[in-house]
Amino acid sequence: MERITHRINTCAKAPQGSVEMADGAVQGTAIERLAQYEDLCEELLAKQSKIAQQMEELRMQGREKSVKFRELFAQKLTNASFLSLLQAKGLL
Repeated sequence: MERITHRINTCAKAPQGSVEMADGAVQGTAIERLAQYEDLCEELLAKQSKIAQQMEELRMQGREKSVKFRELFAQKLTNASFLSLLQAKGLL
């Protein structure tokens, strides 16, 4: 990952040009990276909901021991682990 921001003491700073004002809004590489991060979080949370729904459908069919169920369960745990790391850092 190419880091845009840098910490100086407790303050995060971005190089000049990575954030700029245009048409009453902030834009630039730092803002684009923030948007990508926010998109990722939204996608992960949506996937968690979809996985839970798929797992419930398989449960109702009595397919808790199927490969599909186990794959979904593994993905749910992986996503949950990543989301909990984000939450622990105050990013979610």
